Amino acid sequence: FLSMKASHLAESARSLLPHLTEDGVFVLLQNGLPEESLPDDLRLRAVSGIVGYNVQTKDGRYWQSNNGHLILGANPATAVLQKLKQAIEPYEAVTVTDNPLGYRWNKLAINAVINGLGAVSGQPLGAIFSNRAGRLAAMALLDEAGQVMRKLQVKEEIVPGTLSVFRFGTQGLARFVQHLILWILGRKYRHVRTSMLQDIEAGRQTEVEEIHGAIQRAARAAGVQTPVLDAVVH
Repeated sequence: FLSMKASHLAESARSLLPHLTEDGVFVLLQNGLPEESLPDDLRLRAVSGIVGYNVQTKDGRYWQSNNGHLILGANPATAVLQKLKQAIEPYEAVTVTDNPLGYRWNKLAINAVINGLGAVSGQPLGAIFSNRAGRLAAMALLDEAGQVMRKLQVKEEIVPGTLSVFRFGTQGLARFVQHLILWILGRKYRHVRTSMLQDIEAGRQTEVEEIHGAIQRAARAAGVQTPVLDAVVH
């Protein structure tokens, strides 16, 4: 299981190769689209690991702020995924999928909203989503990510405990319903300070290139404009 930030992923994965058995794999737990940063020989040994829950630090300890699954995926799905599921499930719910990209994009789009707006505003989620401007920015970011997903023909899979990206933006639910959903989520997770905001406060390098940059690169390749995302990155 590789849980370092994506900037160190390739070198860490290569250092593990001598320690893997013939059918051994490494599970990528990074945000964004970490598979894209691996050369082909390493990508063949990689399993996508999408973490479907939020973890915060408080008083020097980690705490999980919501229930969720660990999603393990490869295309095509392999027998090793079922072995991993059996080993992990006594401790954490596991979903196995042959469409990890659908889950990756669902989480990536939502991450771009909460991490981006948290970092820009310096506020916890409650303050962001209780503000109409914050909700409108969130809708615009989800709309842009959704346009990229449609252009790339990504079949969205919804990470347990989250929402469909396609329910937001100009082609989503009624506008007042979008506002209401975001307001409720803001109340539920009002004290959560996103990991990107925590990085800024601690003087650490953020994952803006891995999260927002991944959407930007895909958008450029697909010919989709992302002005709000670009503003968050700037």
